[in-house]
Amino acid sequence: MSTYMSNLESGNKGKNTGGEGFDPVLWIELRHSSMVRVLDFLGNNTSSSDVNNRLETDNDLPTMEEINESIKQLKNNKAPGGDGIQAELLKHTTDELRHNLCKLIQIIWEEEIIPMKWKMGFICPLHKEGDQLVCSNYRVQSFVYLGSLVNSNNDISEEISRRIQSANRCYYGLQKQVKSRLLSRGTKRRLYKTLIKPVLTYASETWALSERDKFRLAAFERKILRRIFGPVRDGETWRIRYNNELYQLYESPDIITSIKIARLRWAGHVKRMGECEIPRKVMEYGIAAGRRVGRPKLRWMDCVMDDIKRLGVKNWWTVAKDRDRKEKNS
Repeated sequence: MSTYMSNLESGNKGKNTGGEGFDPVLWIELRHSSMVRVLDFLGNNTSSSDVNNRLETDNDLPTMEEINESIKQLKNNKAPGGDGIQAELLKHTTDELRHNLCKLIQIIWEEEIIPMKWKMGFICPLHKEGDQLVCSNYRVQSFVYLGSLVNSNNDISEEISRRIQSANRCYYGLQKQVKSRLLSRGTKRRLYKTLIKPVLTYASETWALSERDKFRLAAFERKILRRIFGPVRDGETWRIRYNNELYQLYESPDIITSIKIARLRWAGHVKRMGECEIPRKVMEYGIAAGRRVGRPKLRWMDCVMDDIKRLGVKNWWTVAKDRDRKEKNS
């Protein structure tokens, strides 16, 4: 398949800009045939009759209408992935190809196995001038990937600021419910846990928190808890609740403890990954790069090891791998 695609690319090299000898109709037909071959290759272990029979009994599978709507929402003039298939090609393809694509997605949905190539992404840095090993010498200083902000300085504080702003907008959207006297404190507490806190802690298992970041997150959480639980009467006057009083009423781990728990859970999940998975390779072997003179930046693995040390766990990687076995025995 790769040989076929490479031959196709080499045959159109120098002619894909509309020059002499370029036939757009032929190009689309070739792309269409190559995509059909990929779909047939991935789905050849399941017959069409078997798939159709299972589709009739499972209404949760993606439908043809959903596939068409998703293709319709694709943006034009965007760079293709590793398969070289542009969004314009999918929008102008035939019903047969869309049916095969729908069948493939339904098989993946049912088998819960995503092809490895679908997990790959491409980042094309644009170098300006100077040393190519310095991230600040590239045009893109920051970008949002899967909802998280990634910058050239690897500074998580900017992402935490975005999370706090997003959670604050969610909080003010629930002001009517939070201030309502018709709702109990327990209901308001559940509103915070289910609607605001997930926005605040999105992807927090990958954060390496500094003391300043911890203070900002804790201050935001206490602001909401003080609104939920209100002031307390102290003699003849009313005062705001102290921090320890808030968490006694909250009856749940604070925001920093929740992030540490999520971070340890993610570390165990990565350790149980296959040896060929990139996250596990990065965690075990690290990235070979020199560190500047002076106080080094806080690293994610340093935070994980510090939490494990405080818990008094020894050989944590063995404990993480034996989790499934212990759950079966219990």
